[in-house]
Amino acid sequence: MKYKWSDMTNREKNMLLSNKVLELECFSTLEGKHWYEKHYQLGNWHYTTNLHDAMDLSKRIIKDNLEMVIYYSNQKYQCQINHKHDNRSNLGAAVSTSLSESICLAVLKYKKVNIEF
Repeated sequence: MKYKWSDMTNREKNMLLSNKVLELECFSTLEGKHWYEKHYQLGNWHYTTNLHDAMDLSKRIIKDNLEMVIYYSNQKYQCQINHKHDNRSNLGAAVSTSLSESICLAVLKYKKVNIEF
């Protein structure tokens, strides 16, 4: 399935990250979806707009053999996920004016979630 990032709300983007990247099991039932929504409204899992949440997301993905590299140039952030000992491996990369969003997009690309802009 292809997701059109520019057409999604922040809530939808964050739900996509929770579902496809973290693979939270709550999305398999209606009760679980309500549980997620309640906690989301309380301020949890705002990956695309909260740098603390985005960094928490990246820590869950970046394991011993991976590293995340962040560049800043021309008022844009580039986040790239590489094999730790090969900075040219580029397993997922994204550019955005927001650091939290660039992290989220790189993680989605790393997890092979099909994003269109």
